[in-house]
Amino acid sequence: MSITQAQKTALITGASSGIGFACAELLAKQGYKLILISRRASKLETALQKLRPYGVDLYPMALNLCETDSAEKVFAFCKEKGLKPDMLICNAGMNRVGSLSNTSPEQITDILNLQVVNPTLLCRYFGREMKRARQGHIMIVSSLTAYTPYPTLSLYAASKRYLHQLSKSLAAELKPYHINVTNLCPGGVETDFFIKKGNFIRIAGRLHLMKQAREVAVKGLKALYKGKSTITPGFFNRLLITGTPIIPQACIAWFYHHTSLFANITDDACKKNTDLQEEVIHPNKQTQAFALVTGGSSGIGWEYAKILAQKSYSILLISNKKEDLEEKSNLLRERYAVETLSLYMDLSQPGAAEQIIAFCHTHKLDIEILINNAGFFMSGNIVHSDANKIKSMLHLHISTLTLLCRYVGEDMQNRKKGYILNMSSLSAWMPYPNIALYASTKRYIRDFSLAIRPEYIKHNVSVSVLTPGAIDTNLYHLSPYYQNLAKRCGIMMSPEKMAKKAIKVMFRRKASFAPGWINRLAIPFLVLAPLSFIYFIERKLEKVFTK
Repeated sequence: MSITQAQKTALITGASSGIGFACAELLAKQGYKLILISRRASKLETALQKLRPYGVDLYPMALNLCETDSAEKVFAFCKEKGLKPDMLICNAGMNRVGSLSNTSPEQITDILNLQVVNPTLLCRYFGREMKRARQGHIMIVSSLTAYTPYPTLSLYAASKRYLHQLSKSLAAELKPYHINVTNLCPGGVETDFFIKKGNFIRIAGRLHLMKQAREVAVKGLKALYKGKSTITPGFFNRLLITGTPIIPQACIAWFYHHTSLFANITDDACKKNTDLQEEVIHPNKQTQAFALVTGGSSGIGWEYAKILAQKSYSILLISNKKEDLEEKSNLLRERYAVETLSLYMDLSQPGAAEQIIAFCHTHKLDIEILINNAGFFMSGNIVHSDANKIKSMLHLHISTLTLLCRYVGEDMQNRKKGYILNMSSLSAWMPYPNIALYASTKRYIRDFSLAIRPEYIKHNVSVSVLTPGAIDTNLYHLSPYYQNLAKRCGIMMSPEKMAKKAIKVMFRRKASFAPGWINRLAIPFLVLAPLSFIYFIERKLEKVFTK
């Protein structure tokens, strides 16, 4: 792992301990300049004292990456210091063991900022600089938990799966520019991260299933230099990866209900609800049952609204298309004689979920059905995508959806009744270059939905996730040739047909469903497709999308 070129620069998040510090120490021995990012200034200073004897330039930055715009602050810091990192290691992470309803909205936002939003933006900012230089290394630290959605680890595991998928797509996008991207996927590591996690962790340590941080860092850096897309240290961990994806969700749910592994943890922060939360959780008894459909003024969302109105559900439509929203709301009211409310809102903005819940409280609505349908499509390499558009997609597909499940789901639990339907995509099954961000967010949605389902089902609340293929809407901005070809081949389904299938799945309380026999046949192939096929797909997709 020796470096023979001129002194290089590495940027490491979560650098004051664990895998981050182990990477910093190894790179310091190789003569790297180090940009060290850590939340706690005291721990960062301790790390600096250990690294100074190596005689390399150190640039510490005490920064909480749970905060919004942290990635921009890191990029500005490097610009101010005249630093251009040749290596980026996105290592910072935090775990929150507990059910979704026992996780406060503030904690949800912190985890998603730390493990989804800011790592993505760091890869975008510094990956772009590396692409211009036509060289560089990026290592993204994921987790073994990314391979199996597990209750009480829903946020952590789903966000790590997002990173896992994102890193593979980035590897394909940046490979032509001599930039290596590696997903480091460790199992248990003997760090502060796992302290006081119970008997399971202690037993794992005695069986030598827990790895030393330095050992994991060494293997991760070796894989990075060799250009490997994924590395999982430890034979037992690699064996788990082979087996866990094929374990039925019913078995995982049984394991969750009958063991204390990763049992719920309720802390003071979760018990303290804001005034808004108290009002929502204990609504006025004079309420009405509604179906809430996001993105409900057009496409699949509009079809959902029509079907539910036919079943005599009152409808709350939410959309960022004001004229269409009012028109469709009036149409539902006149055609199906149901009460219809509309809320004009951009769900890609922070605070959107809280505004929706406040609206429901003001109008005394009980949400019996929540359909998280709103979304938009974006193609193009991440490093050239607009940063604000990246944030919008992450907020819409991940943050708002997660928080709505948290707020509405808790209310459903208290009433012992409800349905949640989340919209994923067939692209969730495979890292897709050129639509990397879209596919990665859809993977998060799938894994998150499956993880919270066992938590809710015991309260008579069903969570279902749909993974459709292409739908005949304007979402994908397909060129006319490919749109017509997809229709003729039966690959592209009509929104009416898809919505009918989805509603049936939801009311039958199925965990997940991929509509269309072609799509179901494609899933095993997509899961097993080698990275070389991903590179092939990247080249072929360049002319498919119009923007």
